[in-house]
Amino acid sequence: MDGFIARTDGTVDWMETSDEFAAGETMDPEFVEAFLKTIDCYVMGSRTYETALNFEAKGFGWSYGDKPTFVLTSRDLPKTKEKEELKDVEIDVGGLLPEDRHYYSFSGSLTTPPCTENVRWFVLKQAVTVSPTEVERFSRIYRNDARPTQPLHDRVVLESR
Repeated sequence: MDGFIARTDGTVDWMETSDEFAAGETMDPEFVEAFLKTIDCYVMGSRTYETALNFEAKGFGWSYGDKPTFVLTSRDLPKTKEKEELKDVEIDVGGLLPEDRHYYSFSGSLTTPPCTENVRWFVLKQAVTVSPTEVERFSRIYRNDARPTQPLHDRVVLESR
């Protein structure tokens, strides 16, 4: 799991989001609290688990409360909670993708601040759909998730075969 979402150096800072958005909007604490109550358990990779352990060691407490936590890893990690399970598993990420894996590729930037450049995008030709409810839930948490479309300038869009 970590190998697919973490950078090669193990960082996941690209996933971080701010509690304050453009025009001074903030994330509604009541919405976040209500959303967290809908979660029955947490599933994470080893890097996320280690980050949570480090926060706890610094006195910030255990981020996941008393909810069951599953850590998917092949590494030997400490188990510090009764409701944790460390699982040695492999995830078929390909099972989450459409059968037709043809794509477009181009250079660009992240779509969230700080809009870091030199990102290589791979966009599937066949869309993976989500429900309107999933879009609404995502939009309530990540209000400032998309940067306006940028001009192509001299960039080249490649197409897989």
